[in-house]
Amino acid sequence: MPVLSPISAHGTNAMWFPLAFILALTGLMASFIAYFPGGMTWDPFVMWGMGWKIPWHDHHSPYIALLMSVSRIISGDPAAYLFIQLFFHWTGLYFIAGGLRRKVRHWSLLVIVLGFTPMFIVQSGHLHKSLFQAAIFLFVFGVVYFYYAWDRKLGLVWVIVLILLLFLAIPVRRFGYICSLPLITYMLYCRYRLSSPNSIFLYITFSVLIVISSIQINKYVKYEVLEVKK
Repeated sequence: MPVLSPISAHGTNAMWFPLAFILALTGLMASFIAYFPGGMTWDPFVMWGMGWKIPWHDHHSPYIALLMSVSRIISGDPAAYLFIQLFFHWTGLYFIAGGLRRKVRHWSLLVIVLGFTPMFIVQSGHLHKSLFQAAIFLFVFGVVYFYYAWDRKLGLVWVIVLILLLFLAIPVRRFGYICSLPLITYMLYCRYRLSSPNSIFLYITFSVLIVISSIQINKYVKYEVLEVKK
């Protein structure tokens, strides 16, 4: 992965990768230990019990409940789900720092340090669907921005992975429908690097189609696969 390579083998840039990796890993593990097995209020408790102690319903995303079910199978608690959320959160900051590194060099490490500020650290371990959605959006933006900052074409494999993550995240909260449109447009631009009016129109059109598709897939999973009652 290009972000892992230092800009040069000389000076402070040669230390960027180990410092960034240590910072991000420390943040991830510190958050995981501090919140283990995950901070929960009423909504997370409901999603934790959906399909288990509580019947399926359509007020919450079935994706969150399914991920929590996997976590329950793995460890008997939501710790695995917490780790996934924190992984996207800290890796997103890492990629953003990797992109900024081209312009501000070692100062870009401050982006990862932001993850230790109260605004991030207090919320990051709370297992609310909004924070899970935000963590995935942060990760997607981080990857896309990294490739944009280094003037590299976003690979097809990355595009597929990021779109699948967006299919997971967009329906989690309704404001994801609007928030994801500029993010997807930016991702498509970084893939094709065309900026003509027609290209921009196509980016926006495909972004809308991706959002609509995510909504329809979410409805299919809820009402056809899980047979959730409206």
